[in-house]
Amino acid sequence: MIDASRIAAIFDRFTTGWHFYLRDLRSGEEVELGIRQPWPIGSCFKLAVLVAYFEALSDGTLAPDSLDQETLIPPERFRVGFGIVNLLDSPIRLTDRHMLRWMLAASDGTATDILIAKLGLDRVDATLRRLAPSSHLACNLGDMVTGFRAIPGAPDCKTRDWAEGEADRFRVETAKLGATHAVDLAELALGAFTLAPPPREDYLGVLRTTRIFPRTEMFIQPALRVFSKTGSLGHRYFLQDCGVICPAETDLPVAIFGYCTQGMRLPTFLADVTMGLVGVEIAKVLQLAPTSNADWTPEGANLLLGDLWQGE
Repeated sequence: MIDASRIAAIFDRFTTGWHFYLRDLRSGEEVELGIRQPWPIGSCFKLAVLVAYFEALSDGTLAPDSLDQETLIPPERFRVGFGIVNLLDSPIRLTDRHMLRWMLAASDGTATDILIAKLGLDRVDATLRRLAPSSHLACNLGDMVTGFRAIPGAPDCKTRDWAEGEADRFRVETAKLGATHAVDLAELALGAFTLAPPPREDYLGVLRTTRIFPRTEMFIQPALRVFSKTGSLGHRYFLQDCGVICPAETDLPVAIFGYCTQGMRLPTFLADVTMGLVGVEIAKVLQLAPTSNADWTPEGANLLLGDLWQGE
């Protein structure tokens, strides 16, 4: 039986609401904790963009050489939100392969929205709904960020003292821009990982792109590989993550996970590190006994978690 009580304690300590799901693919055991309801999807929908793009290559919607065709991107097409492109002040030429990699590795908003424009939002949303039936996407990433910032309470959501019921209404309004829950996120990650539409090696090359913000797998490499996508809104006020866990050097999945949270008060980088410790706990409950990476220390874990941390 999967004992996720320590994972639940971390979410309870640092967030005001959450939903978590984990399934051991070897045994079929699963655990779902928190509340299954519409949660903001953040950037996790980008896995659906990846699948939709390669399916469009396969069915002829996109030309066979599309991956390596260049697009000239002028500054007026740069999008708000995180990314690499919008750090520039001059035009840049990128291939679709570059944009797919930057979309996943750096959550680049400009690359994401140019890819969505090529595919059509309806196709991306249909792909998302097929892989994660309770999820949907109402707009592209730039409009999601703009729409989120326009919701009352969004500018100071992380520091605001929410009145009773206000935070729930804020979550519901935010989820109208794109919704999901933890179970759907885990299935989305598994679907993206196992579909691998042709050309397969090109697809897997993008999927395996090293993430700038790895979060859940932050401390459990190199013994384990996690193919994941993170998301957030409001400086990590809303957090999302989903992924497929494999032993090192293999593509044999042993587990899938997903989570959504609300109300994280930690600064952005500390929020990511704390969720990295959730990754350590996931590995423990799956009895995968990972070899921690060179940046992990029990002292650091104890500093963040205090009485929640239990060293081995």
